[in-house]
Amino acid sequence: MRMNSVKFTNAVVNCLVEVYYNAIPKADFIKLMDDAEIEPDGRKKIPFDDYVIDDSVFKDIVEKHIKQSKIPKYLRESFRFSLYLGPSPRSVKNENI
Repeated sequence: MRMNSVKFTNAVVNCLVEVYYNAIPKADFIKLMDDAEIEPDGRKKIPFDDYVIDDSVFKDIVEKHIKQSKIPKYLRESFRFSLYLGPSPRSVKNENI
């Protein structure tokens, strides 16, 4: 199965929406994107360091969205990297929250 870039991007955004909903403090990722300051290079600056999420909750959400969005095996690592290294909240072990 092939997946186009629009579907892949939508899956990443949908996952980030749920991740931010489960972060401390809770946030609306779509609103964060809409309100984000645009840097000179055209990228949006999302204040992801202002949010924290439990590492196990974060991983569970990512894996759930891989299954829900039917991310093909050859794209699963790219999907994870997009989330772990993208504009997601800081993930911490449970005892550090």
